Amino acid sequence: RFYTFPPLYTKFGALDTNGLMLNTMITAFNLKAPHARTLVAFPEGIAVNYHLRVRSPLAELEFQPLSLGYMGLDHILAELQENPPDAVLVCYRNMSEFGVQYFGQDEASGRFLMLWVQDNYILAGKAGQSHLTMTRDAVDIYIPKARARPPLLNFGPF
Repeated sequence: RFYTFPPLYTKFGALDTNGLMLNTMITAFNLKAPHARTLVAFPEGIAVNYHLRVRSPLAELEFQPLSLGYMGLDHILAELQENPPDAVLVCYRNMSEFGVQYFGQDEASGRFLMLWVQDNYILAGKAGQSHLTMTRDAVDIYIPKARARPPLLNFGPF
């Protein structure tokens, strides 16, 4: 469990719930993909892998819009197809510091990565509200379609 100071509003007007988000991601992984040997966490990257002690099959460290711009989406998609992860975590949070509302909102913020995930994985669990409303943070976990087991499990305090 990770502890932080009480949530405060950031200079971007968003409620800072980073510790709560990290705990939710760890819970999601432990409930829905406990045997996964590899994990990709969008857009947070290897910080989540570190806390879970699960490796990423990708060479990239994070997937923020700025990072996606210099790495190139084609390169990341090729790497995903060559080394698909056992699980994918997607954190939807206010990303106004990068000029977008949430990860996958447009091409620059990873829309093609999200389309690839949705084509190859099934939503296994979620916490929070839909990323389309963005009234609060959300976490989704995806597992390969071949390993999907219903029912969809909601988890987390959001």
